[in-house]
Amino acid sequence: MQTILVVDDLSENLELLSRILQREGYKVLSAVNGEDALAQLTASNHIDLIISDILMPIMDGYEFCRQVQQNDRFCSIPFIFYTATYTDEKDKEFGLKLGANRFLIKPQKTQDLLNIIKEELAKPFKVEKNNITPDAKSPLIESEQQYLRQYSSRLVHKLEDKLLELEQKNTDLEEEMAKQLQLKQHIELLNADLERRVASRTKDLLSANQKLLEMDQIKSMFIASMSHELRTPLNSIIGFTGIMLQGMSGEITDEQAKQLGIVKKSASHLLTLINDVIDVSKIESGVVSITNHNFDLIELIKDVIQILSKACLDKQLTIRSNLPESFSCFSDKRRIKQILINLLDNAIKFSNEGEIIISLTQRESFFTVTFSDTGIGINDDDANKLFLPFSKLNPTQANNPRGKGTGLGLYLSQRLANKLGGQITMTSEPNKGSNFSLILPIEGASK
Repeated sequence: MQTILVVDDLSENLELLSRILQREGYKVLSAVNGEDALAQLTASNHIDLIISDILMPIMDGYEFCRQVQQNDRFCSIPFIFYTATYTDEKDKEFGLKLGANRFLIKPQKTQDLLNIIKEELAKPFKVEKNNITPDAKSPLIESEQQYLRQYSSRLVHKLEDKLLELEQKNTDLEEEMAKQLQLKQHIELLNADLERRVASRTKDLLSANQKLLEMDQIKSMFIASMSHELRTPLNSIIGFTGIMLQGMSGEITDEQAKQLGIVKKSASHLLTLINDVIDVSKIESGVVSITNHNFDLIELIKDVIQILSKACLDKQLTIRSNLPESFSCFSDKRRIKQILINLLDNAIKFSNEGEIIISLTQRESFFTVTFSDTGIGINDDDANKLFLPFSKLNPTQANNPRGKGTGLGLYLSQRLANKLGGQITMTSEPNKGSNFSLILPIEGASK
């Protein structure tokens, strides 16, 4: 039985293609990105054919193909690009130069795709590939630079296409908002005569308000869509700078390493902001689901402490916990972990010395996890806007790490806590420290 490796970051694409191939008698392995696919290749005894998408997170199809062609063990495996995003003729030319046997545009008719697969499997294994092969140090640098230039060109071209698409969507959204504004003005005129016609106009007013709410949801959906389109190139930038920093693409100077480090750090910060925006837009659009199950809250808190232990060690802070041996609760473990990480991260970020105390208490059917720090504290003006989106502390406060966060963490955490049937409370004293408490029901959090 011949084995085919299918690589695509969309689960529905993987499932559809896998079913088609399995019906034809092929054994199918699947991967969600290039890095995952390389691991599959390394672990597998034998793979007869690779079918790969291009636009994927972590490692895209182009880089995956390049690494396959540079590996003596894998380079003879037939490679087919199967993409719906990279459809330009230059995209195809670049893919074939990397060493791919075929470059197919989605969707293909099932029988046509199967015939192409059979043709490639029927061919004898290739001894050489028309790809960038490092023979010596000088050709390696030259070919690597050539690859980076062409790769960057294709990425910029695709970003330009996406930008044009987003600009068109933005234009359509502005036109729709203008229409809604006209509708709102019409409602205001009707309200002047509300006392006489209140009964007949109430239905119209409720309808108009509903449309305004829908517009707000459309706005959130637009932000989420835009953010998704930005995440993929950002992941590529982060991944590529990481490769260069590791020296995998050739030696670099200390100054180049410093500059690349700045690029990677900035891209990671922007990716964090985009992920926060996506989570906020999901909450505001009402598409966040809550999945409850039983788990030990103490183990979860210890896991969170372990995750942020290095950040705490870097600032020479001490974490002291006042926790029971175990505490069982029924809630969404992943969302609670997200909130706890944010609260502990804030405590570390705004503390320059001293300790952070983590405690757990129970009152009736609710539990409270409290983070007490010895940081800079929060004044009353900042406290009033602390849980608003994109809010940060007053930059005049001493030792304030303003600018290091997105301004969405506490807003997002509060909204998630509300979704779970609870809330986050805060008490603080400037220059002495703050106490942030997560209060949630032990069981029966709303879904």
